[in-house]
Amino acid sequence: MSGLTSSEGSHRPGLPVQVDSRLMEINAGIFQGLTWDEIDVKCPSEAIQWKSHDPDFRIPDGESRRDLMMRARQVFSEIRERGGNNVVVVAHGGLLGSAFKALLEIPAERNPFALQNGSISRIQWQREVKLLTLNETAHLQGECGSGGDL
Repeated sequence: MSGLTSSEGSHRPGLPVQVDSRLMEINAGIFQGLTWDEIDVKCPSEAIQWKSHDPDFRIPDGESRRDLMMRARQVFSEIRERGGNNVVVVAHGGLLGSAFKALLEIPAERNPFALQNGSISRIQWQREVKLLTLNETAHLQGECGSGGDL
């Protein structure tokens, strides 16, 4: 599930959560639910095209990487327009990386972001977008330390 909360400077638990389906990961179309080995067997030509990283290759019944960037930019722009100085967006890494690329005007052909699960990245968006932090994971270390069991 992907959603956002607006804290308006507050750090109180129990803030309202708004779910927005546009924050979902890429629509994988015919690849959905399959392993890469299964995709290679069932959809060999599509697998080759996807692995070429062509930003305009649209997975049949799904999205292209550029489609994801445009969707991500649109939803982030709408969140900004709604107001709120401090907003938390919880989403998948592919969507977030695509949003950062779109907002920072990084060409769709480039893939500079690899976000860890549970990582925190922060942007500031006034006149222009500034990436303040990327892929912070120190909060995940906790008492267990690196790689410890929870």
